[in-house]
Amino acid sequence: MTTKTATSIVIAITILFVLLVTTQTQAQEVLPEKKPIELKIQTTVNSIKTWANNEWTEIVEFQKTNWQQGKEQTANNFNKIKSFLVDKTSN
Repeated sequence: MTTKTATSIVIAITILFVLLVTTQTQAQEVLPEKKPIELKIQTTVNSIKTWANNEWTEIVEFQKTNWQQGKEQTANNFNKIKSFLVDKTSN
């Protein structure tokens, strides 16, 4: 083996090593590991979203039932007032 060939091999190996190391470093920068605090924040955000959705659903159901009861009560009140007026005018 000549000195020129040995030098070429060493240079090629060095270049491959540098490329592998920099590629590995770039992959770690692109996909960082989630830190425990980030996971805790995400869990808290998810629980808040779940709570808000549950509250919204409960409010909508509450309003549906109470608005229906309110409509029925208004109709009953109207009928009672109407019956008082009709009774007074027929005497």
